[in-house]
Amino acid sequence: MRKIVVISISVVAIILLGLVLSHHGLYKSSKLKLFLMDTLVEVKAYGPGDTSAKAVEAGAGELRRIDKRFGYHDSIVSRLNTYHKVENAELYRLMKKGLDMSMMSDGAFSMALEPMLKAWGFIDNGKYGVPGQKVFRLWKISVRDAGIHLMPDGITVCTDKATGVDLGGLAKGYAVDRACSIMRGYGIKGGIINAGGDIRVFGSRKWRIGLKNPRGPGVIAVIPVKNKAVATSGDYERYFIKNGRRYCHILNPRTGWPATRYMSVTILADKCIDADAW
Repeated sequence: MRKIVVISISVVAIILLGLVLSHHGLYKSSKLKLFLMDTLVEVKAYGPGDTSAKAVEAGAGELRRIDKRFGYHDSIVSRLNTYHKVENAELYRLMKKGLDMSMMSDGAFSMALEPMLKAWGFIDNGKYGVPGQKVFRLWKISVRDAGIHLMPDGITVCTDKATGVDLGGLAKGYAVDRACSIMRGYGIKGGIINAGGDIRVFGSRKWRIGLKNPRGPGVIAVIPVKNKAVATSGDYERYFIKNGRRYCHILNPRTGWPATRYMSVTILADKCIDADAW
């Protein structure tokens, strides 16, 4: 397994402005901002001639494609949750990765959190609230990822009727990696994709990533990154407060309750899908 470095400080990844770019005017830079996967996405590249503009457009196109395919609504995932059977090789590969992650993490990562995320109000209806005890009793006896079945044909994914899939812990990182791969094919010198804290930088230079305090203004630290992925998530992104207690969207699959040990965690890895999942 690739070496992954975990930074256990309260952080949110932001890109410090004005760091790139033109390499003494030899290269042109291009950037694009768009709203996908429920977050602001920034795509930047620099390279000779019009390579950067073409690369950015191509990368953005791939991000749009994956968002449409693996989002929660009107997608392959929504069809899987409705009919419990889908034939799609790309979904198959992505969910195989998720099941491998679940095994390696001893169940700390799960793709089957959709019922609990919905119960908390973090997806679908957005009506936040602490679920009743009946919900937690049912969750404790649920099969979770064991209710996901990958057939031997390499394309068919099935789920048990009580199993609901949400790919929020995988799809964004996968999208960033795919966009990065496509952009590199345009002959650019380097670039960066930031999808709401899921970041991948590539090319000949180092980028400086700022780590921000999730409870206040300012940057805690700045880390130099070259040809790496950086993913940050914390209890400040999607949450609600009830009776003085904060409840965030990062759920512990074993209990169904929001994680509370860290305010935020940033992970560095070779690929964004790995940083995203871990």
